[in-house]
Amino acid sequence: MQIIALAISCLSARLLVNGEETCGKWEDPRDPVHFSPTHGGQWRLLATEGQKQDGTIIKTIPGESTAVIRGHWAIGELEFYADPNCEGSKYPTLLKDTPVLSPIHTTYGWQDDAPDAPDSGSFLASLGEEAPWYPEMRAIDGCSTSEFWSQCYQCDASSAWFGVKFDDDDLNATHIKCVKMFQKDADAYTATRVELHRWYPNISSCKTNEDGATTCDGWAWKKVGDWTGLDGGQWYVLRDNTTVAINSAHGSAGLGIVGVIGFLLWAMQ
Repeated sequence: MQIIALAISCLSARLLVNGEETCGKWEDPRDPVHFSPTHGGQWRLLATEGQKQDGTIIKTIPGESTAVIRGHWAIGELEFYADPNCEGSKYPTLLKDTPVLSPIHTTYGWQDDAPDAPDSGSFLASLGEEAPWYPEMRAIDGCSTSEFWSQCYQCDASSAWFGVKFDDDDLNATHIKCVKMFQKDADAYTATRVELHRWYPNISSCKTNEDGATTCDGWAWKKVGDWTGLDGGQWYVLRDNTTVAINSAHGSAGLGIVGVIGFLLWAMQ
């Protein structure tokens, strides 16, 4: 029995260590950048449904500005993957890991402007908006308890979003095929349905000049994913070509019941 108890203790310690993420280390990602009207490597998650206190789903009513998120939209952590099942390594986001993407300033008035201002202060002032309640970097800093809070409060389905801008703007490259997501454990701050969008041109408007440079008109957000079934306080996987988020343990911390049984049998030998 002592061996079994020791095995369980070791297993628990392993789970706790793997579940720490970077919390307490406070690793830094890049600072937010401005949205670019002609950059093909920009992606966003948009909250389209939330929930009432009794769990009833809040849906958007056509023609009305319905508050789908009752408070701010609070995201603890996002991880982006090139693999459609979120396998392998996520895209690096921390400065120490040489990141390949940056968070986008999420003031919700940006769609109507071309934010190329040299600093975020003048950009926000030009929109008449304030900065997010808690900054965008917190959603990709490796710690699920440091939260990004949207600037909007009682957000409708066009206001609550989080975007990233990849260094690579190749339109033929599909940067994101799967997302892992952790939201605040509070129904008023949680989306139950999200969409994944990519900033994309109308291909018919693209022209190539004599120098081989291609320019396109008519850029807009293109929906490439739509998932229901999310909640707060735990990790969810948004897989490519699926429509329901999968409740999942984060990373390699979850050994599964088979792994636990196998470990205990080994310890009893």
